[in-house]
Amino acid sequence: MKNMPKSRIYVIICWLAFAAFLIPQIVTSVRYNSYKETSAVVTNVKESGSRKHRHHYAECRYFINGTQYNGRMEVSGIAVSVGDNIIVRYNPKNPSRLASGYRETKNTVIIVVLGLMSVLLTVGDFLGLLKGGRRNP
Repeated sequence: MKNMPKSRIYVIICWLAFAAFLIPQIVTSVRYNSYKETSAVVTNVKESGSRKHRHHYAECRYFINGTQYNGRMEVSGIAVSVGDNIIVRYNPKNPSRLASGYRETKNTVIIVVLGLMSVLLTVGDFLGLLKGGRRNP
């Protein structure tokens, strides 16, 4: 590690950050893959958080096999009003549990950026090794 070039350390850090975001995303995707979609009516919209980091939540009413359920999901970044019909994804084993797609989208952007940075840094480091042999740190 003492003789390792700085560029190689950046490559390793970038790949570790990429993995740190990718692994939980995969786990979440696998878990939510079994969720089913249904139509719901927005019964209330609430805000929480600080001025800088506002989160919007929709409370919804939906029916599964004739049973009414009330759930809540994050809808930040989506214009939703009371009375709107929206599509929700629910857990078939626990229909009162809804999935929120907002975090998945936000994490996907981070994963793509970190993945591209990791690949570019790795290619740059590899090309540097081909050009000049082992570089000094």
